[in-house]
Amino acid sequence: MINSGLLAASTAAWISAIAVAVLVTAAVVALIAAGIYAKETKKRAEDIKNSLKSITQGHYRPVKSDSRNPEMYAIYNEINEIADGFLCAMRASDAERKKLNFVLNNVSQCILAVDENNVVKIMNAPAKKLFSRDDSFVGRDLYFAVSDAKLLSKLATALKDGPYSFEYRMEDKYLLVDICRTEGGIHDEITDIIIISDVSAEKLAAKQRSDFFSNAGHELKTPLTSIQGLTELLLVKTDPESLAFKYAQRIHNETERLGALVLDMLKLSNIENLQSLKAVEESATEVELSDIAAEVIAALEVEAEKKNLTVTLEGKGVVVADPRKIYEIINNLYSNAVNYNVLNGSIKVVIGKTDCGTVLTVADTGIGIDKKHIPRLCERFYRVDKSRSKKTGGTGLGLAIVKHVCALYGAELNISSEEGVGTTVTVTFKK
Repeated sequence: MINSGLLAASTAAWISAIAVAVLVTAAVVALIAAGIYAKETKKRAEDIKNSLKSITQGHYRPVKSDSRNPEMYAIYNEINEIADGFLCAMRASDAERKKLNFVLNNVSQCILAVDENNVVKIMNAPAKKLFSRDDSFVGRDLYFAVSDAKLLSKLATALKDGPYSFEYRMEDKYLLVDICRTEGGIHDEITDIIIISDVSAEKLAAKQRSDFFSNAGHELKTPLTSIQGLTELLLVKTDPESLAFKYAQRIHNETERLGALVLDMLKLSNIENLQSLKAVEESATEVELSDIAAEVIAALEVEAEKKNLTVTLEGKGVVVADPRKIYEIINNLYSNAVNYNVLNGSIKVVIGKTDCGTVLTVADTGIGIDKKHIPRLCERFYRVDKSRSKKTGGTGLGLAIVKHVCALYGAELNISSEEGVGTTVTVTFKK
């Protein structure tokens, strides 16, 4: 992304140079009015005027003066020094402007800067290419600059209601649009910067990954079901004290573990498809979080009792969602709290309401996680400690599923943890 500070600084420098030009010209005119016309001929004044005019052509022709007249000589030298300084400042500003234009025209993002009336002040080369426009559209209303009517409507709404980001599909392109509002505008000219990025490649990669998960999951599901059924039959017909029973038991356990992984892969693929299609599920209804939490706690009661965990559930809160998806969130968070807890530890599930919305918190007194791992916890198959994960039987997809379900409903996920103290996960379902 282009740094809006660079744009603001460079534009401010250019405008400041123009302001200096006005002040310097005024000072020069004052000098001429005060001294030259009173003591020099009309021809002299015309020479000075022509010399100053030469600045606009990128150079300066110094005013010549007769050194025999000390007073006029000093005035002419002052004029020459001021003019030289101004010319240097103008050249520096012009160089900065060219640098800025070079950067703007050679980035991959499309950039448009508009004023409070949505008049386009800056439009870089990629933006002109995207909308099939040229330099003549700079200085005109955004309505003329953006060729896509639906995108124009969304931009108009964004500029009116405030800066935010949204995705938009334009023909075969997937676009990510960011609206950045400048602090008070740049000299009352630029108030908003529109940055449009082509994320088609990322979208394609995400779809390919999702398709792989979905296809692999479906292909593995059938043979795993067969293996699991056959091993169960073998366990029934084999002597529990025999070596064959031990091997069959191991095959059965590993098959169950692989089956859980495949199931999670299919769940994640399903959620991603809902996100990409922006589907609103017909099954969405008012869900009481405490009821789902109680159901999850009951389902994992045996596992919690093995570690003698103290479990408490407090509060109530309603959200509009698919009950199955809410179950996935609470089940994954609670099972992590059980699996990674310590003997005689505790788990506290709290549901409540704040100004932001309905909040679900799952806190445990488990082994905790080093803070450096927290940013990556929601990545697929990410392991803090591979040996620890094998002992608990996790698939490495639980928090990835939680993250995607949260995104599906616009909920905010926050994880805080400390090694040896415990982990607290908060999900905020916004109003």
